[in-house]
Amino acid sequence: MDTVLRLEQVGKKYGRKIAVQNISFSVRRGEIVGLVGPNGAGKTTLMRIIVGLLRHYEGRVFLNERPVKTGDRQSAGKIGCMIETPGFYPYLSGYENLKFLSAFSGRVPDEKILETARKLGLAKVLHQKVRQYSLGMRQRLAIALAVLHQPSLLVLDEPANGLDPAGILEMRDYLRELADKSNIAILISSHHLSEIERICDRVAILNRGAMVKWLDMKQDNEKTCVYVFETNRATELAARLRQNGVTVLGTEAGAVLVQTKRESVAAVIRTAAATGIDFTAVYERKETLEQEFLEAVGGVSIE
Repeated sequence: MDTVLRLEQVGKKYGRKIAVQNISFSVRRGEIVGLVGPNGAGKTTLMRIIVGLLRHYEGRVFLNERPVKTGDRQSAGKIGCMIETPGFYPYLSGYENLKFLSAFSGRVPDEKILETARKLGLAKVLHQKVRQYSLGMRQRLAIALAVLHQPSLLVLDEPANGLDPAGILEMRDYLRELADKSNIAILISSHHLSEIERICDRVAILNRGAMVKWLDMKQDNEKTCVYVFETNRATELAARLRQNGVTVLGTEAGAVLVQTKRESVAAVIRTAAATGIDFTAVYERKETLEQEFLEAVGGVSIE
């Protein structure tokens, strides 16, 4: 999978205040990467650096292996972004805004504008004045504008703001389609951890300007996981499994906790069955993104 975005030791200070420091990661074609962190963690600053809106920073940013520089029109033409509150001409319709603003990145056919608006649920309001739009409609319009010129990288800050649950689901499906079918690399910042967990392939957790954890959200058969064996003879089963070389983390009410790789769990189940001790269920105990987040930032809440 080709690398679209690459950051090397990126840092930014405002006077003596460190906004971000030593940030290095990449986003590949067709991949969705999430940025999460408490308020002031550096997410928006990092995104503004990536899209070329901030200068005088440390480190290097590459787009398709080409350095990104402030005001670089060639790089800007390959990046679609929505950072902070989207601004449109309120006296123009949604269609007129898309037609006029997209022209700065090159002519976009009407068919493309109408198709993108339809996919983002804007077809019925496209010819209404933007001043009549809700925040959610403006969010959809901003994302439509960001993707019209078919960028190789899409950078979105809080794309679900103002959307109801149905709208959030539609947005998730649309972004996943962009990544899977159009092969666009997508970087998302959001405080909706459950949505980030559902849509992203990988997640970076930021705290106080630094990357404190990097998570691969896809299942990895080589990853060591915790499995729960439910049984009313937990102490006995734990002892027998230990005798057979299985890593037992401990017991809790009616269960044995076993640590093993996903690819090895079937063998552990066979070992447990061979003991003759009944167990009623086996399942993986998954740590949620929220748990990972709280552990990484020391319990600081996200807003």
